[in-house]
Amino acid sequence: MPSMKQLLGTLLIAFVATATFAQPPKRDELFGKLRSIDGNDSSKAQILNTIARTYVREHKDSAIIYFHSAIKLANQQDAHLLEVNTLSFLSMTHALYGQYDSAIYHLKNAKNISQNHNLDSALHQVYFGLGNVVESTGDLTTALENYIKALKYFDSNKMYKSATRAKANMAYIYMKTNDLDKAYQLTIESNSFYQEVGATRQLMNGYSRLGTIFSLQSRFDSSIYYANKALDIAISMKDKLTVNTLTMNLANAQFKSKDYKSSAENYEQVVPYLENEAKNPGDLLNIYSSLMVCKMIAGTNKESYYYAEKANEILPEVTKYIDRMGLYKNLFMRDSIRGDLNGAISNYQQYIQLKDSLFNEEKSNQITLMETRFKTEKVEAEKTLAENRAELAESESQRNMFLFTGALTISILIVLVAIFYNSKLKQTKRAEIAMIELKSSQKQLALEKQYRDSELKALKAQMNPHFIFNVLNSIQEFIIMNQKELASDYLATFADLIRSYLHFSNKGYISLEEEAETLEKYLELEALRFGDGFSYSININDELPSEDYRIPTMIIQPYVENAIKHGLFGKKGDRTLTVDFTMTESGDLNCLVTDNGIGREAAQKIKESKSSYHKSFAMEATATRLELFNQRSLKKIDVEIIDLIDVDGNANGTQVNLIIPSQS
Repeated sequence: MPSMKQLLGTLLIAFVATATFAQPPKRDELFGKLRSIDGNDSSKAQILNTIARTYVREHKDSAIIYFHSAIKLANQQDAHLLEVNTLSFLSMTHALYGQYDSAIYHLKNAKNISQNHNLDSALHQVYFGLGNVVESTGDLTTALENYIKALKYFDSNKMYKSATRAKANMAYIYMKTNDLDKAYQLTIESNSFYQEVGATRQLMNGYSRLGTIFSLQSRFDSSIYYANKALDIAISMKDKLTVNTLTMNLANAQFKSKDYKSSAENYEQVVPYLENEAKNPGDLLNIYSSLMVCKMIAGTNKESYYYAEKANEILPEVTKYIDRMGLYKNLFMRDSIRGDLNGAISNYQQYIQLKDSLFNEEKSNQITLMETRFKTEKVEAEKTLAENRAELAESESQRNMFLFTGALTISILIVLVAIFYNSKLKQTKRAEIAMIELKSSQKQLALEKQYRDSELKALKAQMNPHFIFNVLNSIQEFIIMNQKELASDYLATFADLIRSYLHFSNKGYISLEEEAETLEKYLELEALRFGDGFSYSININDELPSEDYRIPTMIIQPYVENAIKHGLFGKKGDRTLTVDFTMTESGDLNCLVTDNGIGREAAQKIKESKSSYHKSFAMEATATRLELFNQRSLKKIDVEIIDLIDVDGNANGTQVNLIIPSQS
């Protein structure tokens, strides 16, 4: 895969392409022109800028010195557009060498100059540059904000080329943040433009991105189709690095679609390049472990063991958790196929440990990023507040002077008393307002913290160890009974469920369709534990816009789990659970969770009879979360629990009725 420096090199070239300067002439010729200019003017600053650009690739320090000289001279001559463009080139030079703080600093200076002198076009090119640099630091949220500002201006001014580049970069961020619908739409729009103007390389990148998007959606036929289209363009361009990168992407898609023969053929094409030229240990580890599985499935055990040994040799060089996880996942698959139960369990445990480490690392990075953004925003807010106070003080001073002069003819004493009283009154009022705002902010922050804590508790409740232990036991039974395909299918379902829980834990709302899909995975695994004596159904009324309807994340699953654990588990015979989604007359969502279990009264007696009786953690966390949600929302979530009885008055199950406000 291309390195970060290669990507930033591409970024620099793209930025240069948007500037108004032509390709720099030879350096000797530029120095000759520089010596021929008497005095200091903007043309001299222009030549210094161009000389600096000739040094960017080969001598960073020289480039930076000449850029600073050009910026100083342009500032002295009030050549503000040239100053902004030179600051932008200086920023991209720092970014090219991984100095992101310096790059962001110079771009912010360029932004301030553009705003102060109404250079709208330059300002929005700076926003685009900020998006590029900030994206490289991993702050995708801030990068997206800058791209959106730039795109709005580019679209309104019919700057189609710049707008398309912004859309392509935004599509990449949406893909990284798993907003795949937006990523797909923006990629289609940018590819349409690139196809029209014949921008072959950008079109190839778009096809490659579409292949990745479809792979993330498990639509492997479409993923393979677009991976092939991207690869065809790379082959026609004779770009060795890109050809090998895209061949590996194609092999990954074929592997996921279980076309192991084609996948192995493409992996084997890439191996010599990665071993001899690219030398990327993470990619090599992925290919070796995938080839190990492909060869095992093909029955060529000798080759499978060969690639397993190659993977183990390179493993110490691989530092990324995600790359190591791929190896242990494939080792688990290999051992499952050949019936090595102990090996499969050991490799799966290694996979889970790495997954936990990756999850903790990502959470830590997110917290660090949020703290950095908070400190930056706080400094900027304090700066703005200080400027406003200075302006207010100046305005107040002028006003007081005017009042003093006007009232001097009447009475100095009256003026002094009036000014003193007026000043005291304003100070008291400002102090009161500031105290009210402070208390309000503290109350809001405390409420937000409680709500986030409740969401974390809800996530922990859904990922409880008893459920995970039962599922893994069931999968282990399939492996022991040599039902390998069934074990693999349920393991995939279990992995998808855990991934959904982790993914949705960062979202305040998800679509009704996503909630239903997550419930389907959860109930499928519970059905595995119960066997044939348990049936369920999830029904969504046709009038509901399930893709657009937004509901609070993971709000229904605890009630489904409670119905199974306390209502159905203690019942003998057929056990049935239904989840029905309909729309109320007011347009809100009505969710009914109905079971034919033993009822709440009997379930309570069973719980009280157990020595280790304790209150349900999941339901307690959900109740707390609902209470906090209703405190911070105008529309409340209503929950009603109904005991069902038959004609003889006997318990016939329980029904939970949730009314969830519309969040379309």
